[in-house]
Amino acid sequence: MIIISGSALAAGDNSNLDRFEVSAEEITVDDTNVMHASGNVVLTDERTEIRLDKAKISFKDGKTIIDARVAK
Repeated sequence: MIIISGSALAAGDNSNLDRFEVSAEEITVDDTNVMHASGNVVLTDERTEIRLDKAKISFKDGKTIIDARVAK
C-alpha cells in the first residue's frame, strides 16, 4: 500500500488536495501532474473517508477534481 499526501503532489500549487491523504495499492503521477490511484483507494481528511476502486485526481482553476469509480 502507498500513502501520499496531497501536498507532496501539489507542491507550489494552490489546489485543495493538500487537505487529503491518499492511500492505494498503486499510485502514479503523470507528466501533467495528474495522480492516478488504483486498488483499495482511500481518500481521507479530518472529517471524511472516501473508498474507491480507482481515482484520477487533477487540478483546474485552483480546484481539486476527483474522477473516480466507487468500490462496491
